[in-house]
Amino acid sequence: MMRGYTVEAEGFDFLERRFNVVGLFQNFALLDEVAVEACNELHVPLGRSLGLIELTEMSGLAIKMFAWAYYSPAERGVK
Repeated sequence: MMRGYTVEAEGFDFLERRFNVVGLFQNFALLDEVAVEACNELHVPLGRSLGLIELTEMSGLAIKMFAWAYYSPAERGVK
């Protein structure tokens, strides 16, 4: 499963401070490793990566946007 999350105002402020980017962004998308792999495989531009964060660090500030099944090319038998 690939999962993506977003944040509302309080979570936005938290991420701005966490990654030291106050005033530089209008939104954040949090993607797990599978979602990043899928975006790369499908040539979906991801924008600027700020680094890694665990959902537990968000203390419930992250809101799930999606959870979709994704099978890598290796899992589908594609070379």
